[in-house]
Amino acid sequence: MSLVSRANAAFQGRSSPARLGEAMELTLDRAEQELLLEILEEHHRELLREIAKTTHRDFRHDLQYRVELLENIVRKLEPARAPALVGAGVSTGF
Repeated sequence: MSLVSRANAAFQGRSSPARLGEAMELTLDRAEQELLLEILEEHHRELLREIAKTTHRDFRHDLQYRVELLENIVRKLEPARAPALVGAGVSTGF
């Protein structure tokens, strides 16, 4: 099972986006931040590949939502690097 498949299986059945507003604080040193950004960038690429392959509209919509969430996280982690992901993705208006 691919990383995207495992992530999507875990994501299914979670609270609706409107209920996910709880905040979390995480302190990372620079090395941890860089590693997390690398992991998120790889997952971003996997999501885009999965979106390109899927023909199921609802699944594509769910993946696009995950891309938006991931891009928001990256923006919060390091605003200077976020433009590399933002805009490289997909239009959410499928």
